[in-house]
Amino acid sequence: MGGILGRFIKLKGVAESIHYFDSRIEKEAKRACKKRFMKPGEVFITSSGKLECNQVFHAITMYLPGTRSSLKSAEKCIQNIIKNAEECGAKSIILPFLGCGTGGLKKEQVNELYRTYFNSHEGISFHVVDKK
Repeated sequence: MGGILGRFIKLKGVAESIHYFDSRIEKEAKRACKKRFMKPGEVFITSSGKLECNQVFHAITMYLPGTRSSLKSAEKCIQNIIKNAEECGAKSIILPFLGCGTGGLKKEQVNELYRTYFNSHEGISFHVVDKK
């Protein structure tokens, strides 16, 4: 949830970008997190607000906003994204390099995980976006 924290400390993550685009998504995500403690590797779904998609999958890559991510948590998120996508009947998933903004992971490492999991998965197309 880098958005609120990002007002005071400049963060590079997706949560901050979503907050500034449509803060309702962040508010919904915070409500979901308050219902139960979310651990790195977990994924939950919210509405998409003003975004041009059906749902937003929130992948937890770190324990607290602004801390470091681990490759293990990114891998678990990828597995849970696939699981949730199958359960929702998603046909297409667009995602960033998980944990590579604020979390500090290297894109090359995460991209290797993407190749391992997404190339061997049929039925859902995965698209990775990279803000430059």
